[in-house]
This record gives sequence, C-alpha cells and structure tokens, in this order.
Amino acid sequence: RLSDGSATFSMPQDWTCKELGQGNFLAGDPAGAFAFIVASADVITPELGVSVPGVPVFPYLPPSRAFKTLGESQGLISNLQFEDVFPRQDVADQMATVYAAGPVTVEEFLYTCRTQTGTAKGYTFGFSFGSRLGTNWNFRHLTVMAPADRFNEFTGTFVSMLQSYKIDDAWAKNYIEQGIARLRRLQQQTAQIVARNAQEIHDMMQAAYDERQRSMDYIDYQRTSYIR
Repeated sequence: RLSDGSATFSMPQDWTCKELGQGNFLAGDPAGAFAFIVASADVITPELGVSVPGVPVFPYLPPSRAFKTLGESQGLISNLQFEDVFPRQDVADQMATVYAAGPVTVEEFLYTCRTQTGTAKGYTFGFSFGSRLGTNWNFRHLTVMAPADRFNEFTGTFVSMLQSYKIDDAWAKNYIEQGIARLRRLQQQTAQIVARNAQEIHDMMQAAYDERQRSMDYIDYQRTSYIR
C-alpha cells in the first residue's frame, strides 16, 4: 500500500518500491532490470508560449508517441522501437463520459528500447488527457518492463501485478474533489485575468481615443487660427 493511501498492488518479495507522489511509483528488482511503473507527466504546449523549468513542452501526443518522446527527451530510454500499438477507443469513450475537459486517447503498446541496464522489452497501457484550450495536457501510464530475452517468461508475473493494482476509492474521491476545487480556482483566476485584460484594453483604447481627440482639437485650432 502506498504511503499516501492512493493505491495497492502486489510485487515479488525481493522487489522494492520508490514512491513518486500522487499515486505514482517505480517498483523493481534489486538489479533494476525488471520494473512495474505507474507514472504521469504534465506537459505544456508550444502554443502557450512559455517555458517552465522542469515542465516539458510538446504538442498533444497519443500515448505511444508521448511515451517515446517524453522518455527519450528525459534520457530514461533510447532507441525505442514499437512492435505493436493497440488503440483502445472503447476505453477512451468510457473515460470521455466523465472527463470533459478535452480529448482523451488510450493505447496499449509493446516495444523494445535501451535502458541503463541494457536492451529491454516493455508493455504500457497509456492515457493522454488534453485540454480544450490546447495549452496543456497530461500523460499517464502503467508500464511493465524486463530484459528483452526474459520478458516472455516473466509475463505471468507481470499480468498478476497489473491485475493486483487497485486505486483506493476514498483517495480517488478526495483527489477528484481537490481537482474540482483547483479547477474552480483556475476558472476564477481566468475570469479575473480576462476581466483585467478587458479593462486594460478598454483603458488603452480610451487613451488612444483621448489622444486622437487632443490631436484633432490641436489640428482644428491650427486650422481655425489660419482662417482667422
């Protein structure tokens, strides 16, 4: 059971688990060759036009491309080659009934790649959650990985581990409530920014109008003076 109470899962007795916060973790054997990972990444898009330290900047990507792009850009994996990519539109459609903030893409994929311990083979169930504004998105995945020549023999253990993974209902409910609260604060902040921008635009236009009027008054004065 993760210390924040977010999830439970089973793993071999000699494995250790490194918690990564908010229900994310990396579980693996002592040599680091076998792994069970649940992780997520927040990404901002180039359209936002900003750079935040530690936050990757990429356009919205489907899970398979997101896994490859983010993993390779962070130096976690290299030379990733897909064996199969399985779109899961059925899962995406189900999730879209409760996630209405933007597009949802779900995929399963098998692949080989290079890691710090050598050539590995992995299976990932990935989710990409977009935003309607197109300014940011989130990638979340469940991944199992092993040395390429031992992946098949370890598949049964991986299946048991994946099936054992359960999210705590109370934690999920609290997490969703916190997310709704954050969303409401974001909406309020956005409304304030829009209102402030509208006022700034109004003031700027008013100033431009006033300056134009002063210019016209001066021109009229000069013309009148000439006539006189």
